[in-house]
Amino acid sequence: MHVFADFWGCPREQLENASFLEAAVKETAYLVGTDLLKIDSHQFRSPGAGYSRGVTVYAILSESHIAIHTYPEAGFAAIDIYVCGRHCNPRRGLEYLRERLRPTSISFSEMVRGQRPSH
Repeated sequence: MHVFADFWGCPREQLENASFLEAAVKETAYLVGTDLLKIDSHQFRSPGAGYSRGVTVYAILSESHIAIHTYPEAGFAAIDIYVCGRHCNPRRGLEYLRERLRPTSISFSEMVRGQRPSH
């Protein structure tokens, strides 16, 4: 199952905080029911006042990955949770991230991956 979500209206302070986001992704991996193998993040530092200090956090899981890309100036976070274990629940992780990032609006879609075409 692959879940994609767009979170709008998130507090800028959270979207610029790499430590906060890494901790949220670690807890998300646990709640989804997967094993976290590696996590990394990068803080972008665009020149000039008022520009983005966005963060990308990427977690490699035993069952695939979780990624968050933030755009603080827009209050926006792009969320990607992809798991292949039958026991994993990406929706649970998405709900946790919703609680942590507190968006004012959210859109998401799900896709079942790895199914062969029937033709």
